[in-house]
Amino acid sequence: MTNNFLVGIESPHGRLRIRVPRTLQLPNRYLSLNLPDTPHNRQLAETIAQRLSDDLADGSFDRSFKTYVSKFLPHKPVSPHLLMEIFDSYAASRTDLSSTTHAIDFAKIRRKLHRCPFQYLSQSAQIIDWAMMQLSADGAKRFLLQLRAACHWAKSSDLIDDNPFSNLPKFKKTLPTAPAPFTCCEQNLIIDAFENSHTYSYYTEFVKFLFFTGARPSEAIALNWEHISPDLKIITFSQAVVEGIRKDTKTHLPRRFPTNSTLQQLFERIRPIRYKPTQAVFPGPKGSLIQQHNFTTRAWRTTLRALPLRYRPPYSMRHTFITTCLEKGISVSQVAYWVGNSPKTIWQHYAGVICIQDVPTCD
Repeated sequence: MTNNFLVGIESPHGRLRIRVPRTLQLPNRYLSLNLPDTPHNRQLAETIAQRLSDDLADGSFDRSFKTYVSKFLPHKPVSPHLLMEIFDSYAASRTDLSSTTHAIDFAKIRRKLHRCPFQYLSQSAQIIDWAMMQLSADGAKRFLLQLRAACHWAKSSDLIDDNPFSNLPKFKKTLPTAPAPFTCCEQNLIIDAFENSHTYSYYTEFVKFLFFTGARPSEAIALNWEHISPDLKIITFSQAVVEGIRKDTKTHLPRRFPTNSTLQQLFERIRPIRYKPTQAVFPGPKGSLIQQHNFTTRAWRTTLRALPLRYRPPYSMRHTFITTCLEKGISVSQVAYWVGNSPKTIWQHYAGVICIQDVPTCD
């Protein structure tokens, strides 16, 4: 704090900002420095806070903060026209987001921007039209909402005068597709095909595991031997690998999965005599982690398209496990816990999929 005017320095999420008194009744009480909280930057923040306090004392306080920004925070101006520069600056400011958001989600937006033939804010109408025509409905929505957020940030940072993406067209609600599980015969056909494949038999146990547990592929890839109990009776799902980045599970909560004799025998077959706890249970062909995209586009797609069945993505192995459990009378709450979903999600997505043999009668 400085003087009696309660000018404070804060560091939410490790980024410095200065807070002025509530009694000033400003639309925004905070001057964001957009700087990490380092000793050098903290000293700069104290200098700015002292200047604000002095100006408050003598009545020369600049309510817009522009005086302090121009004097103490010189920066390379971002072109108000080039959208990629604005998005990069916006992404750099989002230190509150996870590393996977930056490495995966923001990278996807950049790739779409590179593909787009229109790069300037003045071409916002063309950019919107391009996105609606060239991207999927969900892809266009995600892309344009991120551009709107980036331009909102740029406007609030006085980098641009107006946000041309503030009034986006209404997006049609996309209805979720019903799960498409495999039948028991199809499951056995797929497993047999992998076992007898000259090229992709390496993935047989990985495929079996997905069918037998309903785990998300990203969770199976992340499994290390430390996640399997020594007696092979409990699996702890606590991590996922998405596009090469290890993080926690989709629900952010670990879950314990009890194994049956089939899974225990699977682990006995593949567990090395000597292994490290951090060693992958299902490593890729070259010893590194399985790359989900490569597995899907090469091993899975090639194998299934040679079979007499309708092609479905690897995630359908999860659907198969869930529907099989429900058809065998296992409670929704139990299945939900095993696969890391809420009971509500299971009811919403699978109630109309399970095969009910007979309609009950009331005697």
